Amino acid sequence: METSLSDFIDISTFENTLFEEAKITFIKMIEEYKSEKIYMMGFYHSGSYSYVFPIALTEADLEDDSEMRWFECDAEHHGEYEGGVEDADALLSSFWDELCYQEAPDKIHHEYRTFIEKAVANVFTRLENDGVFDDIGDRGSYVINLVCGDQGWDDKLKYAERVNPKAALTTLSQDVERRQKEIEAALESYRKDRGW
Repeated sequence: METSLSDFIDISTFENTLFEEAKITFIKMIEEYKSEKIYMMGFYHSGSYSYVFPIALTEADLEDDSEMRWFECDAEHHGEYEGGVEDADALLSSFWDELCYQEAPDKIHHEYRTFIEKAVANVFTRLENDGVFDDIGDRGSYVINLVCGDQGWDDKLKYAERVNPKAALTTLSQDVERRQKEIEAALESYRKDRGW
């Protein structure tokens, strides 16, 4: 008999828990940060989905260094709302602990990641339908996303494409393309310097 994620953990309450907490917390965050012009709002996670918390990136973060756009860990407000989805975060932590304790196979870890990414996308849709993000401004002026510190540029854009209208992705798409070119140029220079 083939095992599934539900054989390891009870995932039945995660999405609703995240939605209810995020609805309250995002409204507070928008009220606090909207004067700084929010350009990204979403959730920051561990990479393995062992924790999650709300995050907002603002244009004010970029006053000293415009190159810091999309660098969530370096944002001024990073971590200010770490407790903003406390119950959902506790569920993730317990899920991760249980998967590790039971030594779940890779297939189950993949199913877990897929479940979390889909649940978060559903939460974003529900929050948008409830008008939670309306006070940020025109929907094309900001991105909602699920991000982590060691996330590649392609992954950052790929998830954003799932949950945003095309108009909201313009700046992120351009920045991803520019940064990829910079990385390629740096690698080429490195190879050239070493005679490769």
